[in-house]
Amino acid sequence: MWRACYSAVFRAVIAGEPLAKILAILIEEIECEFPELRCSILLLDEDGEHLRRGAAGRLPAALIDIMDGLKIGPSAGCCGTAIFLNRPVFVQNIHDDPLWADLQNAASLLSMQACWSMPIRDHKDRVVGAFAIYCMENREPKSSEVALLEELAHWSGMMIVQSQILHPIAEHRMVEDALQTGEEPFRILAEQACLAHVARWSTIHESMAGMIHKLNQPLSAISNFAAACRNMLNHANTNPSAIPTSLDCIVEQSHRAAQIAHEILDLTCPGVSGHEEIRLDRLIADAVSSMEFESRRHQAGIHVDLQSDLPTILGDSIQIRQVLLNLIRYACERLTGSEIEPREIQIRARARGTFVEIDVEDNGPEIPLEYLPKLFDPLITNQPEFAGFGPSISKTIIESHRGEIQAENHPGGGAIVRIRLPIASKDAMADLVTNPPTGYDRLS
Repeated sequence: MWRACYSAVFRAVIAGEPLAKILAILIEEIECEFPELRCSILLLDEDGEHLRRGAAGRLPAALIDIMDGLKIGPSAGCCGTAIFLNRPVFVQNIHDDPLWADLQNAASLLSMQACWSMPIRDHKDRVVGAFAIYCMENREPKSSEVALLEELAHWSGMMIVQSQILHPIAEHRMVEDALQTGEEPFRILAEQACLAHVARWSTIHESMAGMIHKLNQPLSAISNFAAACRNMLNHANTNPSAIPTSLDCIVEQSHRAAQIAHEILDLTCPGVSGHEEIRLDRLIADAVSSMEFESRRHQAGIHVDLQSDLPTILGDSIQIRQVLLNLIRYACERLTGSEIEPREIQIRARARGTFVEIDVEDNGPEIPLEYLPKLFDPLITNQPEFAGFGPSISKTIIESHRGEIQAENHPGGGAIVRIRLPIASKDAMADLVTNPPTGYDRLS
Protein backbone atom coordinates (compact mmCIF):
# COMPACT_ATOMS: atom_id res chain seq x y z
CA MET A 1 0.00 0.00 0.00
CA TRP A 2 2.69 2.47 1.09
CA ARG A 3 4.85 1.79 -1.92
CA ALA A 4 2.06 2.62 -4.37
CA CYS A 5 1.01 5.65 -2.33
CA TYR A 6 4.46 7.18 -2.04
CA SER A 7 5.30 6.32 -5.62
CA ALA A 8 2.34 8.42 -6.80
CA VAL A 9 3.33 11.28 -4.51
CA PHE A 10 7.00 11.26 -5.48
CA ARG A 11 6.12 11.25 -9.17
CA ALA A 12 4.18 14.44 -8.57
CA VAL A 13 7.10 15.97 -6.65
CA ILE A 14 9.63 15.14 -9.36
CA ALA A 15 7.24 16.46 -12.02
CA GLY A 16 7.29 19.83 -10.25
CA GLU A 17 3.60 19.81 -9.38
CA PRO A 18 2.36 22.51 -6.96
CA LEU A 19 2.49 21.58 -3.29
CA ALA A 20 -1.32 21.68 -3.00
CA LYS A 21 -1.64 19.01 -5.70
CA ILE A 22 1.08 16.84 -4.13
CA LEU A 23 -0.68 16.88 -0.75
CA ALA A 24 -4.04 16.24 -2.42
CA ILE A 25 -2.60 13.13 -4.09
CA LEU A 26 -1.32 11.88 -0.72
CA ILE A 27 -4.73 12.32 0.92
CA GLU A 28 -6.54 10.76 -2.05
CA GLU A 29 -4.37 7.66 -1.80
CA ILE A 30 -4.99 7.36 1.96
CA GLU A 31 -8.76 7.84 1.70
CA CYS A 32 -8.93 5.20 -1.05
CA GLU A 33 -7.12 2.76 1.21
CA PHE A 34 -9.19 3.68 4.29
CA PRO A 35 -12.63 4.73 2.95
CA GLU A 36 -14.08 5.04 6.47
CA LEU A 37 -11.69 7.90 7.28
CA ARG A 38 -11.41 11.51 6.10
CA CYS A 39 -8.13 13.40 6.08
CA SER A 40 -6.92 16.97 5.87
CA ILE A 41 -3.66 18.89 5.89
CA LEU A 42 -3.47 22.44 7.16
CA LEU A 43 -0.25 24.44 6.79
CA LEU A 44 1.21 27.05 9.09
CA ASP A 45 1.37 30.47 7.48
CA GLU A 46 4.70 32.26 7.13
CA ASP A 47 3.62 34.59 9.95
CA GLY A 48 3.69 31.57 12.29
CA GLU A 49 0.25 32.42 13.68
CA HIS A 50 -2.42 31.40 11.17
CA LEU A 51 -3.56 28.26 9.36
CA ARG A 52 -3.55 27.98 5.58
CA ARG A 53 -5.29 25.42 3.42
CA GLY A 54 -3.20 22.49 2.32
CA ALA A 55 -5.47 19.65 1.17
CA ALA A 56 -8.85 18.32 2.30
CA GLY A 57 -9.74 15.19 0.33
CA ARG A 58 -13.43 14.41 0.63
CA LEU A 59 -14.09 16.79 3.51
CA PRO A 60 -16.51 19.67 2.77
CA ALA A 61 -14.75 22.57 1.06
CA ALA A 62 -16.67 24.93 3.35
CA LEU A 63 -14.87 23.40 6.34
CA ILE A 64 -11.46 24.27 4.92
CA ASP A 65 -12.73 27.75 4.02
CA ILE A 66 -13.48 28.30 7.71
CA MET A 67 -10.11 26.90 8.80
CA ASP A 68 -8.12 28.94 6.26
CA GLY A 69 -6.78 31.98 8.11
CA LEU A 70 -7.76 30.69 11.58
CA LYS A 71 -5.34 31.79 14.29
CA ILE A 72 -3.62 28.94 16.10
CA GLY A 73 -3.99 28.71 19.85
CA PRO A 74 -4.81 26.46 22.83
CA SER A 75 -8.44 26.04 21.70
CA ALA A 76 -8.28 26.34 17.90
CA GLY A 77 -9.76 23.00 16.93
CA CYS A 78 -7.49 19.99 16.60
CA CYS A 79 -5.00 21.23 13.99
CA GLY A 80 -4.67 24.78 15.30
CA THR A 81 -4.12 23.44 18.82
CA ALA A 82 -1.70 20.69 17.72
CA ILE A 83 0.44 23.25 15.92
CA PHE A 84 0.27 25.70 18.82
CA LEU A 85 1.21 23.07 21.44
CA ASN A 86 3.54 21.16 19.10
CA ARG A 87 2.05 17.84 20.15
CA PRO A 88 -0.69 15.42 19.02
CA VAL A 89 -4.28 16.38 19.85
CA PHE A 90 -6.99 13.71 19.98
CA VAL A 91 -10.66 14.71 20.36
CA GLN A 92 -13.33 11.99 20.70
CA ASN A 93 -16.31 14.22 19.83
CA ILE A 94 -15.78 17.50 18.03
CA HIS A 95 -19.42 18.51 18.59
CA ASP A 96 -19.05 19.04 22.34
CA ASP A 97 -15.31 19.31 23.01
CA PRO A 98 -13.99 22.65 24.42
CA LEU A 99 -11.29 22.78 21.75
CA TRP A 100 -14.06 23.13 19.15
CA ALA A 101 -16.24 25.51 21.16
CA ASP A 102 -15.48 28.42 18.83
CA LEU A 103 -15.71 26.26 15.72
CA GLN A 104 -19.17 24.71 16.02
CA ASN A 105 -20.06 26.26 12.66
CA ALA A 106 -17.29 24.10 11.19
CA ALA A 107 -18.19 21.02 13.25
CA SER A 108 -21.81 21.25 12.08
CA LEU A 109 -20.61 20.62 8.53
CA LEU A 110 -19.33 17.18 9.50
CA SER A 111 -21.05 13.89 10.20
CA MET A 112 -17.75 12.70 11.67
CA GLN A 113 -17.29 12.44 15.43
CA ALA A 114 -13.62 12.11 16.34
CA CYS A 115 -10.68 14.13 15.08
CA TRP A 116 -7.03 13.21 15.64
CA SER A 117 -4.35 15.68 14.64
CA MET A 118 -0.55 15.36 14.48
CA PRO A 119 1.92 18.22 13.94
CA ILE A 120 3.86 18.15 10.66
CA ARG A 121 7.55 18.98 11.10
CA ASP A 122 10.27 19.78 8.60
CA HIS A 123 13.85 18.48 8.49
CA LYS A 124 14.86 20.89 11.27
CA ASP A 125 11.99 19.76 13.51
CA ARG A 126 10.08 23.01 12.98
CA VAL A 127 6.28 22.74 12.91
CA VAL A 128 4.99 23.59 9.43
CA GLY A 129 1.44 22.27 9.59
CA ALA A 130 -0.82 19.51 10.91
CA PHE A 131 -2.27 16.26 9.52
CA ALA A 132 -5.77 15.38 10.73
CA ILE A 133 -7.80 12.18 10.53
CA TYR A 134 -11.58 12.34 11.06
CA CYS A 135 -13.45 9.22 12.21
CA MET A 136 -17.18 8.37 12.27
CA GLU A 137 -16.92 6.81 15.74
CA ASN A 138 -16.77 8.63 19.06
CA ARG A 139 -13.45 7.27 20.38
CA GLU A 140 -9.72 7.64 20.91
CA PRO A 141 -7.42 6.37 18.14
CA LYS A 142 -6.02 2.86 18.32
CA SER A 143 -2.26 2.41 18.57
CA SER A 144 -2.19 1.36 14.90
CA GLU A 145 -4.06 4.54 13.94
CA VAL A 146 -1.64 6.71 15.95
CA ALA A 147 1.22 5.02 14.11
CA LEU A 148 -0.55 5.71 10.80
CA LEU A 149 -1.00 9.36 11.73
CA GLU A 150 2.66 9.71 12.72
CA GLU A 151 3.71 8.15 9.42
CA LEU A 152 1.46 10.46 7.39
CA ALA A 153 2.65 13.56 9.24
CA HIS A 154 6.26 12.51 8.70
CA TRP A 155 5.78 11.97 4.97
CA SER A 156 3.79 15.18 4.61
CA GLY A 157 6.77 17.05 6.08
CA MET A 158 9.07 15.32 3.63
CA MET A 159 6.81 16.24 0.72
CA ILE A 160 6.73 19.87 1.80
CA VAL A 161 10.53 20.04 2.00
CA GLN A 162 11.12 18.05 -1.20
CA SER A 163 8.67 20.14 -3.22
CA GLN A 164 10.59 23.24 -2.13
CA ILE A 165 13.92 21.67 -3.05
CA LEU A 166 12.75 20.62 -6.51
CA HIS A 167 10.77 23.80 -7.23
CA PRO A 168 13.52 25.05 -9.57
CA ILE A 169 12.63 22.18 -11.93
CA ALA A 170 9.22 23.73 -12.51
CA GLU A 171 10.90 27.13 -12.94
CA HIS A 172 13.21 25.55 -15.50
CA ARG A 173 10.18 24.66 -17.61
CA MET A 174 9.17 28.33 -17.69
CA VAL A 175 12.72 29.14 -18.75
CA GLU A 176 12.43 26.69 -21.64
CA ASP A 177 9.23 28.43 -22.73
CA ALA A 178 11.03 31.78 -22.61
CA LEU A 179 13.83 30.41 -24.79
CA GLN A 180 11.29 29.66 -27.50
CA THR A 181 10.11 33.28 -27.73
CA GLY A 182 13.14 34.40 -29.68
CA GLU A 183 13.09 37.83 -28.06
CA GLU A 184 16.70 38.71 -27.24
CA PRO A 185 16.29 40.30 -23.76
CA PHE A 186 14.15 37.40 -22.58
CA ARG A 187 16.51 34.90 -24.20
CA ILE A 188 19.51 36.32 -22.34
CA LEU A 189 17.66 36.22 -19.02
CA ALA A 190 16.47 32.68 -19.68
CA GLU A 191 19.98 31.50 -20.58
CA GLN A 192 21.31 33.06 -17.37
CA ALA A 193 18.64 31.23 -15.39
CA CYS A 194 19.58 27.95 -17.07
CA LEU A 195 23.23 28.47 -16.16
CA ALA A 196 22.22 29.28 -12.59
CA HIS A 197 20.16 26.10 -12.35
CA VAL A 198 23.07 23.96 -13.58
CA ALA A 199 25.51 25.72 -11.25
CA ARG A 200 23.24 25.14 -8.24
CA TRP A 201 23.08 21.40 -8.82
CA SER A 202 26.78 21.20 -9.70
CA THR A 203 27.62 22.84 -6.38
CA ILE A 204 25.28 20.53 -4.51
CA HIS A 205 26.76 17.45 -6.24
CA GLU A 206 30.34 18.34 -5.40
CA SER A 207 29.54 19.29 -1.80
CA MET A 208 27.48 16.15 -1.27
CA ALA A 209 30.39 13.99 -2.45
CA GLY A 210 32.62 15.52 0.20
CA MET A 211 30.00 15.23 2.94
CA ILE A 212 29.20 11.62 2.11
CA HIS A 213 32.90 10.85 2.37
CA LYS A 214 32.90 12.57 5.79
CA LEU A 215 29.85 10.54 6.81
CA ASN A 216 31.59 7.27 5.93
CA GLN A 217 34.31 7.98 8.50
CA PRO A 218 32.14 7.83 11.66
CA LEU A 219 30.08 4.99 10.17
CA SER A 220 33.26 2.96 9.62
CA ALA A 221 34.38 3.76 13.15
CA ILE A 222 31.01 2.59 14.55
CA SER A 223 31.31 -0.64 12.58
CA ASN A 224 34.84 -1.26 13.87
CA PHE A 225 33.97 -0.56 17.52
CA ALA A 226 30.86 -2.74 17.29
CA ALA A 227 32.96 -5.58 15.84
CA ALA A 228 35.45 -5.14 18.67
CA CYS A 229 32.65 -5.39 21.25
CA ARG A 230 31.36 -8.57 19.64
CA ASN A 231 34.83 -10.12 19.66
CA MET A 232 35.31 -9.23 23.33
CA LEU A 233 31.96 -10.77 24.24
CA ASN A 234 32.89 -13.95 22.36
CA HIS A 235 36.07 -14.44 24.41
CA ALA A 236 35.75 -15.66 27.97
CA ASN A 237 38.94 -13.97 29.16
CA THR A 238 37.84 -10.49 28.04
CA ASN A 239 38.16 -7.68 30.55
CA PRO A 240 34.55 -6.43 30.93
CA SER A 241 35.74 -2.91 31.72
CA ALA A 242 36.98 -2.52 28.12
CA ILE A 243 33.51 -2.84 26.60
CA PRO A 244 32.04 0.44 27.96
CA THR A 245 34.95 2.33 26.40
CA SER A 246 34.09 0.96 22.95
CA LEU A 247 30.40 1.69 23.52
CA ASP A 248 31.25 5.28 24.46
CA CYS A 249 33.17 5.59 21.20
CA ILE A 250 30.17 4.26 19.28
CA VAL A 251 27.93 6.88 20.90
CA GLU A 252 30.43 9.63 20.14
CA GLN A 253 30.77 8.62 16.49
CA SER A 254 26.99 8.29 16.08
CA HIS A 255 26.62 11.89 17.29
CA ARG A 256 29.23 12.95 14.75
CA ALA A 257 27.37 11.09 11.98
CA ALA A 258 24.11 12.79 12.99
CA GLN A 259 25.80 16.20 12.84
CA ILE A 260 27.08 15.49 9.32
CA ALA A 261 23.62 14.31 8.29
CA HIS A 262 22.18 17.64 9.48
CA GLU A 263 24.86 19.44 7.44
CA ILE A 264 23.71 17.53 4.37
CA LEU A 265 20.10 18.55 5.04
CA ASP A 266 21.15 22.18 5.53
CA LEU A 267 22.95 22.05 2.19
CA THR A 268 20.09 20.57 0.18
CA CYS A 269 17.10 22.16 1.85
CA PRO A 270 15.94 25.71 1.40
CA GLY A 271 16.53 28.49 3.84
CA VAL A 272 15.45 32.08 4.13
CA SER A 273 17.14 34.20 1.49
CA GLY A 274 17.90 37.79 2.33
CA HIS A 275 20.21 39.72 4.60
CA GLU A 276 22.07 38.47 7.67
CA GLU A 277 25.36 39.19 9.38
CA ILE A 278 27.94 36.68 8.17
CA ARG A 279 31.10 35.55 9.93
CA LEU A 280 33.43 34.83 7.04
CA ASP A 281 35.85 32.78 9.14
CA ARG A 282 33.11 30.22 9.81
CA LEU A 283 31.77 30.36 6.26
CA ILE A 284 35.22 29.81 4.74
CA ALA A 285 35.98 26.98 7.18
CA ASP A 286 32.67 25.34 6.26
CA ALA A 287 33.36 25.65 2.52
CA VAL A 288 36.87 24.22 2.91
CA SER A 289 35.51 21.32 4.96
CA SER A 290 32.89 20.59 2.30
CA MET A 291 35.57 20.52 -0.42
CA GLU A 292 38.01 18.38 1.57
CA PHE A 293 37.25 15.21 -0.37
CA GLU A 294 37.36 17.05 -3.72
CA SER A 295 40.75 18.64 -2.95
CA ARG A 296 42.23 15.28 -1.93
CA ARG A 297 40.91 13.77 -5.15
CA HIS A 298 42.94 16.37 -7.03
CA GLN A 299 45.91 15.87 -4.67
CA ALA A 300 45.78 19.52 -3.66
CA GLY A 301 46.33 20.97 -0.21
CA ILE A 302 44.18 23.87 0.98
CA HIS A 303 45.77 26.45 3.29
CA VAL A 304 43.70 29.14 4.99
CA ASP A 305 45.12 32.44 6.22
CA LEU A 306 42.52 34.75 7.79
CA GLN A 307 42.87 38.03 9.60
CA SER A 308 42.31 37.30 13.32
CA ASP A 309 39.69 40.03 13.79
CA LEU A 310 38.07 39.67 10.39
CA PRO A 311 34.99 41.95 10.15
CA THR A 312 31.59 40.55 9.36
CA ILE A 313 29.69 41.20 6.13
CA LEU A 314 26.00 41.34 5.28
CA GLY A 315 24.14 39.20 2.80
CA ASP A 316 22.94 35.69 2.04
CA SER A 317 25.37 33.18 3.56
CA ILE A 318 24.24 30.33 1.29
CA GLN A 319 24.88 32.35 -1.86
CA ILE A 320 28.32 33.49 -0.67
CA ARG A 321 29.11 29.91 0.29
CA GLN A 322 28.13 28.81 -3.21
CA VAL A 323 30.63 31.26 -4.70
CA LEU A 324 33.40 30.02 -2.39
CA LEU A 325 32.66 26.42 -3.35
CA ASN A 326 32.76 27.40 -7.03
CA LEU A 327 36.14 29.11 -6.64
CA ILE A 328 37.71 26.25 -4.67
CA ARG A 329 36.42 23.76 -7.21
CA TYR A 330 37.82 25.90 -10.03
CA ALA A 331 41.23 25.95 -8.35
CA CYS A 332 41.12 22.15 -7.91
CA GLU A 333 40.24 21.64 -11.57
CA ARG A 334 43.07 23.94 -12.67
CA LEU A 335 45.55 21.83 -10.75
CA THR A 336 44.42 18.63 -12.46
CA GLY A 337 47.26 17.23 -14.51
CA SER A 338 49.67 19.88 -13.23
CA GLU A 339 53.25 18.69 -12.79
CA ILE A 340 53.85 21.24 -10.01
CA GLU A 341 54.46 19.69 -6.60
CA PRO A 342 53.06 20.26 -4.12
CA ARG A 343 49.73 21.39 -5.53
CA GLU A 344 48.46 24.14 -3.29
CA ILE A 345 45.40 26.35 -2.90
CA GLN A 346 45.71 29.42 -0.67
CA ILE A 347 42.65 31.13 0.75
CA ARG A 348 43.28 34.51 2.36
CA ALA A 349 40.91 37.09 3.82
CA ARG A 350 41.78 40.60 4.96
CA ALA A 351 39.99 43.85 5.69
CA ARG A 352 40.82 46.58 3.19
CA GLY A 353 39.18 49.90 4.03
CA THR A 354 35.41 49.38 4.00
CA PHE A 355 35.69 46.01 2.25
CA VAL A 356 36.79 42.48 3.05
CA GLU A 357 38.97 40.90 0.38
CA ILE A 358 38.97 37.14 -0.11
CA ASP A 359 41.66 35.65 -2.36
CA VAL A 360 41.51 32.11 -3.71
CA GLU A 361 44.93 31.41 -5.20
CA ASP A 362 46.37 28.29 -6.78
CA ASN A 363 49.84 27.43 -8.10
CA GLY A 364 48.58 25.82 -11.29
CA PRO A 365 49.03 27.10 -14.84
CA GLU A 366 48.17 30.68 -15.73
CA ILE A 367 44.71 31.51 -17.06
CA PRO A 368 45.02 31.90 -20.84
CA LEU A 369 45.37 35.61 -21.64
CA GLU A 370 42.53 35.48 -24.17
CA TYR A 371 40.14 34.37 -21.41
CA LEU A 372 41.34 36.62 -18.59
CA PRO A 373 39.50 39.86 -19.61
CA LYS A 374 36.21 38.01 -20.16
CA LEU A 375 36.46 35.33 -17.49
CA PHE A 376 33.12 36.31 -15.95
CA ASP A 377 31.19 36.65 -19.22
CA PRO A 378 28.26 34.20 -19.54
CA LEU A 379 29.66 32.56 -22.67
CA ILE A 380 32.88 31.56 -20.92
CA THR A 381 30.88 28.81 -19.17
CA ASN A 382 30.73 27.00 -22.51
CA GLN A 383 34.50 26.46 -22.42
CA PRO A 384 35.51 23.05 -20.98
CA GLU A 385 38.29 24.69 -18.91
CA PHE A 386 35.64 26.41 -16.82
CA ALA A 387 33.06 23.62 -16.47
CA GLY A 388 31.48 23.74 -13.01
CA PHE A 389 32.99 27.13 -12.19
CA GLY A 390 29.92 29.16 -13.14
CA PRO A 391 31.87 32.44 -13.45
CA SER A 392 28.92 34.59 -14.53
CA ILE A 393 26.80 33.13 -11.72
CA SER A 394 29.51 33.96 -9.18
CA LYS A 395 29.79 37.48 -10.55
CA THR A 396 26.04 38.03 -10.38
CA ILE A 397 25.89 36.87 -6.76
CA ILE A 398 28.84 39.00 -5.65
CA GLU A 399 27.61 42.12 -7.45
CA SER A 400 24.13 41.68 -5.94
CA HIS A 401 25.92 41.92 -2.57
CA ARG A 402 27.44 45.28 -3.66
CA GLY A 403 30.80 43.57 -4.15
CA GLU A 404 33.35 42.95 -6.87
CA ILE A 405 35.06 39.86 -8.28
CA GLN A 406 38.11 39.76 -10.53
CA ALA A 407 40.85 37.38 -11.61
CA GLU A 408 44.52 37.83 -12.43
CA ASN A 409 47.55 35.70 -13.05
CA HIS A 410 50.10 35.58 -10.26
CA PRO A 411 53.56 36.89 -11.21
CA GLY A 412 55.15 33.74 -9.78
CA GLY A 413 52.73 31.42 -11.59
CA GLY A 414 49.18 30.33 -10.92
CA ALA A 415 46.10 32.52 -10.66
CA ILE A 416 44.15 34.50 -8.09
CA VAL A 417 40.41 35.11 -7.99
CA ARG A 418 39.63 37.99 -5.63
CA ILE A 419 36.27 38.84 -4.04
CA ARG A 420 35.62 42.22 -2.39
CA LEU A 421 32.54 42.50 -0.16
CA PRO A 422 31.40 45.50 1.95
CA ILE A 423 31.99 45.28 5.68
CA ALA A 424 28.79 45.18 7.76
CA SER A 425 27.61 48.64 8.74
CA LYS A 426 24.36 50.49 9.36
CA ASP A 427 24.49 51.94 5.84
CA ALA A 428 25.13 48.50 4.35
CA MET A 429 22.24 47.03 6.33
CA ALA A 430 19.88 49.78 5.19
CA ASP A 431 20.93 49.19 1.57
CA LEU A 432 20.38 45.43 1.79
CA VAL A 433 17.04 45.78 3.54
CA THR A 434 15.85 48.08 0.77
CA ASN A 435 17.44 46.04 -2.05
CA PRO A 436 18.14 42.50 -0.81
CA PRO A 437 20.55 40.24 -2.73
CA THR A 438 19.00 38.83 -5.87
CA GLY A 439 21.87 36.58 -6.96
CA TYR A 440 20.46 33.23 -7.92
CA ASP A 441 18.16 31.36 -5.57
CA ARG A 442 19.35 28.32 -3.73
CA LEU A 443 17.41 25.11 -4.04
CA SER A 444 14.25 26.87 -3.06
